[in-house]
Amino acid sequence: TICMRCNKPMDEYGHHALQCAHGPHVIHRHNAIRDKIMEYIRRNWMDCKKEQKFKPYDYNKGYVEEIDRQIPGDIMIENWRPPKAQKGKQVFIDVTVSNTFPKTYEAGQAKQTHYITDKREDDKRSKYPNVEGFLPFAIDTMGGIGTTFKQFLQQLASKEMLFTKKPYALLIHQMRM
Repeated sequence: TICMRCNKPMDEYGHHALQCAHGPHVIHRHNAIRDKIMEYIRRNWMDCKKEQKFKPYDYNKGYVEEIDRQIPGDIMIENWRPPKAQKGKQVFIDVTVSNTFPKTYEAGQAKQTHYITDKREDDKRSKYPNVEGFLPFAIDTMGGIGTTFKQFLQQLASKEMLFTKKPYALLIHQMRM
């Protein structure tokens, strides 16, 4: 059968439906993940905004001011402070959702846990190499998350544990649901 949205062939397992850029699933899933991350950030008494542009840094000129060269970010945290940090900084989060089953990732996925999500986070870092405070968060269609995303959730759970006195294991479990 053929996808009614993009006219590409559907595979027998339905994987195309999970990644078709013309279908509603990709954007809906991305936005739901972004909104859930924002909920966790706000639970930790931090202000955040969605769909903010951030400025790449040019080592010759400083921060890029031209609006057409600025990069859209999914979430901006104005004053992110990891545990034990003395000073906060502005952070931009870019969420990316990857298909778990593409043929191009089979070899790497077989050798390394979280291959796809870590690769997607690395790809985002390569795409925006000079952006201070840029955090790419990758999640795959089966729920696996990249290393940067995992570390951020761990930091959030640690911060929330200090405020709420709830067990860390409970908080990190709730965030992973």
